[in-house]
Amino acid sequence: MKKGGLTLCLWCLVALYSYAQDLSLSSLTSDCHLSPVTDLFKIESDEVLNQFRDYCKDGTGKNEKFAVLLDWKSMPLTDTGFKFENDFHQNMLHKSVAYDYLYIRDIILPIKAGCAKYEGYTTIYTFKCGATALNTMREDRKPLRLLAIFKPGFYMDAWIDHYCAVPVGLYLVNKDTGAVLQDLSSYLKNINITTEKQKLTRANRSKVAEERQNSGNTQPAKKVRCNTCHGTGKQKYEYPSKTVYETCNTCGGTGYVNSFW
Repeated sequence: MKKGGLTLCLWCLVALYSYAQDLSLSSLTSDCHLSPVTDLFKIESDEVLNQFRDYCKDGTGKNEKFAVLLDWKSMPLTDTGFKFENDFHQNMLHKSVAYDYLYIRDIILPIKAGCAKYEGYTTIYTFKCGATALNTMREDRKPLRLLAIFKPGFYMDAWIDHYCAVPVGLYLVNKDTGAVLQDLSSYLKNINITTEKQKLTRANRSKVAEERQNSGNTQPAKKVRCNTCHGTGKQKYEYPSKTVYETCNTCGGTGYVNSFW
């Protein structure tokens, strides 16, 4: 190999090493609006994400970046990685596009095909990761989170209103130490906003038609967020010794109630 080629290879290795060393939770979110939400039952009332929603509605803030740390109900390991499970199921979207997104309540983040599937009333996402990340997960999973970074996309006035984000990055991080265990950004899908909006518009028409047929309604109904539980399906009761979540009496646990356009 020529001396110039060897020098270039060494430079690339040094650059990659420096990048890995510099990658941390704080460096990734330094130029982001980081949501402080830890209780995801309050995500609809979070001021940071409400700013994101406003940008999606009025078409501004396209270069602003937002970040949120996603917790999981369970995180079973596989031979090559892990599964991420959350309660934000895809009932808001038609089945033809339901598995194309990572759900953060009413915010949807486009992902590549094959990552998500529906099991037992919840959405399961499967990710591959390296041996180091796997060993860390085996030792202690409690502080681990998925860090999702995204920009404002657009608002969909749909069967269940939602906000489509433009993906920036996805990482497995330790929220306590700030360490980045795995870069999962390759699972995100680059989108054209116009094309994505057209796809979701077509899917919503199909969703509305199916829901009308199933319910026997003659008017075009839609779902709106329940004001009692703020879309969580649960009501939170705090007692001196414990906190209890019970099914919302207004929406019956669905998080949404019928309305009309």
